[in-house]
Amino acid sequence: MIRTILVVDDEPALLDALVAYLSEEGYDVRAAANGAEALERWQCQPTDLVITDSTMPVCDGLALIAELRTQAHPPAMILMSGSLRPWGLPLGVGWVAKPFEVDELLTVIALINNPLRRMPLDEMSL
Repeated sequence: MIRTILVVDDEPALLDALVAYLSEEGYDVRAAANGAEALERWQCQPTDLVITDSTMPVCDGLALIAELRTQAHPPAMILMSGSLRPWGLPLGVGWVAKPFEVDELLTVIALINNPLRRMPLDEMSL
């Protein structure tokens, strides 16, 4: 069950908005401005989920995901990207296309919380 989330993005406005919205949804949310900062924070205080931008200075989202996957107990992960597509991601990593509505992100989090949930056909995008 996801209770704690680390959000990683180098755009301060988006980072602040996601922290505020996810906090309102009841999650304990932490923030980092790049992958290196996120890894340091995660190692000090692991979270259940890491939501990361793909393109950032210092350490990008894919490098962060690769490093987190080497941990003894890696978190669930979601990559936010306007350029990368999900078929290039490692298995088990969620994906949200930028720009997105927060409800889309909440749907991906819900699917991670319950991967066996079946979506009605009218909710699927084919």
